[in-house]
Amino acid sequence: LLETGGDVTIENGDLEFRQGNVLINGDLDISADPFFPTFFSGSVLSGNDGVLTVKGDLSIGGRGMSLGTVFRETHVEGDIAKNSDPSGGSIQDGTGGAKLVLNGTSTQTITGDFIGNSLIPTIELNNAAGLTLAGDVEVSDNLLLTNGNIFSDENNLVRLTEDATQVTPEGGQPTSFIDGPMQWDLSAGANK
Repeated sequence: LLETGGDVTIENGDLEFRQGNVLINGDLDISADPFFPTFFSGSVLSGNDGVLTVKGDLSIGGRGMSLGTVFRETHVEGDIAKNSDPSGGSIQDGTGGAKLVLNGTSTQTITGDFIGNSLIPTIELNNAAGLTLAGDVEVSDNLLLTNGNIFSDENNLVRLTEDATQVTPEGGQPTSFIDGPMQWDLSAGANK
């Protein structure tokens, strides 16, 4: 276990986690140098096993954040925001069972559009206080509704982007569902 005593900011270079568990007892801020964002920006790279826990907020800018692959989990107890810095702030990887878990104890918010090259393949909500969207969030692999509601509106949607996207449990459950509109992009002839 690698544990930090407070906030972590990556403005230039890569923070690479590979395998193993990491506990950040504060915020994780991935950003770019304000004067030279094209040349100097940060990123987080993850491997295929272990848990990254962020006790505070996660701010994704710079060259973005890898969610890893296979059994990698990223747990966030605060809010998630996509920076508006000019160099990007995308989500990468997150395939083969890797997932982003929102498991705070008060209402959490995702701010910014996580769409296209920055979609979140697998996301799990496990927070009885729920999740409020302040931007569109695309999910390609799995939407896991463990506990708490996702609050959306016509300008801040959950979009399922693949025919094979799994919603677990199917249709949600009384303690966890999407409270508001959502969109599922299905190909012609798909059956959902």
